Amino acid sequence: MSQSILLIVLAAAALDAVMHLFLKAEGDCRGMSVLTGIVGGVLGVLALPFTGLPDMASLPWLVLSACWGFAYWVVLGRAYEGGALGLVFPLARGAGVLLTTGFAAVFLAERLSLAEMAMVGAIVAGLVLVAVNGMSGWAGLRGLGPTVLLAGVICGYTVTDAVGVREAGSALAYCAVLYALNGVMLAAFALRSERARIVALGVAAVPRAAGFAAMSVVVYGLVLFAMQREEVAVVAALAETSIVFAAALGFVWLREPARAAHALGVVIIAGGAGMMHFAG
Repeated sequence: MSQSILLIVLAAAALDAVMHLFLKAEGDCRGMSVLTGIVGGVLGVLALPFTGLPDMASLPWLVLSACWGFAYWVVLGRAYEGGALGLVFPLARGAGVLLTTGFAAVFLAERLSLAEMAMVGAIVAGLVLVAVNGMSGWAGLRGLGPTVLLAGVICGYTVTDAVGVREAGSALAYCAVLYALNGVMLAAFALRSERARIVALGVAAVPRAAGFAAMSVVVYGLVLFAMQREEVAVVAALAETSIVFAAALGFVWLREPARAAHALGVVIIAGGAGMMHFAG
């Protein structure tokens, strides 16, 4: 993996952690998650005059990815509504890496070197350690069902977009159309099923949703750019180091306790990410 791509993916991971921390802190993270996806669709439409349209060959993948994206925002809100950030975030991401690695090997014919496989394994092991440490009795298991479903959704859109963005010609055009389609689907869903929640959030929530949406667009745009140029499994695993940044933010700003097992998991993830550059 080139140094520039490594830095791009790490920057995306840091911004992703910030976005999820703020989203989890919302009083109604379920409604805010849907509103964020809708506002993201508006941003996608506004970006189209500057990005242009992707190649038509990517259209089937865009439609499929829009379905995954719709599921992501809906399931994400439900997972955060019932489960703690320290459980939902690493468990969904870690399981997503495992599933993505397997699908990339089977369906995309990607073959990782032994060193790259070792680094992916190290990152996943660290994420699992952090996730297990985040479970505290039955309370820690709340939201586990949506979290497992979220892992499958993460795998779905990662593999789909890995193929689609390579057919699109432009990662920016692909990203803009994808978010626009997501916004349309989520707006229809909100009118049917989440109208009361969106109304209760009020106009004051729109600027916050716009901030979340802007961060999400930047994060995924950077990841799509990286997936055009590197192996999907490696990019997906490295992007999940966002848990490292989330742990640091939680410790410094939220005064969350730093347990030994949690710290060890973070060190393993950071070590795996740091060696990823030399594994390629």
